[in-house]
Amino acid sequence: MLTIIKMTKKLNTLFSASNALCKWLKSDFPRLPSSDGKQIGTQSLVTNAETISWQCHVIFTDSWRERATVIAVEAKSRFTLLIPFDVMPTQEKLEQLICEQWANELVGLLLKQGEIERCQVAGIFNLFHQRVQNVQWFRNMDLSVNGHVSDAEQWVKQTLSGRGLDALDDDLAAELAWHINTQEKQAKDSLGNKRRFYPPALFIEDGVSRFVNESINQHTILSRSDKIISMADFLERKKR
Repeated sequence: MLTIIKMTKKLNTLFSASNALCKWLKSDFPRLPSSDGKQIGTQSLVTNAETISWQCHVIFTDSWRERATVIAVEAKSRFTLLIPFDVMPTQEKLEQLICEQWANELVGLLLKQGEIERCQVAGIFNLFHQRVQNVQWFRNMDLSVNGHVSDAEQWVKQTLSGRGLDALDDDLAAELAWHINTQEKQAKDSLGNKRRFYPPALFIEDGVSRFVNESINQHTILSRSDKIISMADFLERKKR
């Protein structure tokens, strides 16, 4: 059984907004700082033990530009969230919805994969919201992540066109995001080497280390595990 004592260590959470998203929100976010003064506005995003970064963009799915879908792609796993809107949200509301969907997807996958027990769900949600605070927004587009953002955009447009729709609803957005996330991805690692992977496997691995295993160091009692999940195992467990 999971027992939460106290969690004070905050996670550096960075939301990188495209120019289109900044314009839609009517927000003048600062540029992501560059140590060498180069590639201003196109800095590479970092997800590591202390930081997690999401590239965020918006697309409009009707000719009146009233109905929109926000695409958020996590920088390392390339895990994709699709969030439809009928009206423009505030920055605070958008931030809340991205974090809620991130938490819901992560906890659901951790539970499905047996990384946590059902009795631990409330504790993991609590731990998540303790750590994910004070999100930093910047105007920036990581060009390597942008390729995956563009792929998601094409999936949305093709799906709507194929079904004769002008916007996603929440259920279709969740269905399509899952389809996108179960496609094999390719990206370069920090050394420039190409790697192939499935987003849910890396997303779960990150969640285990960040919100499950790491909580041991904060006097949190939990169950398991530190293994890397193969996509074959992941899809097999999903069928059960």
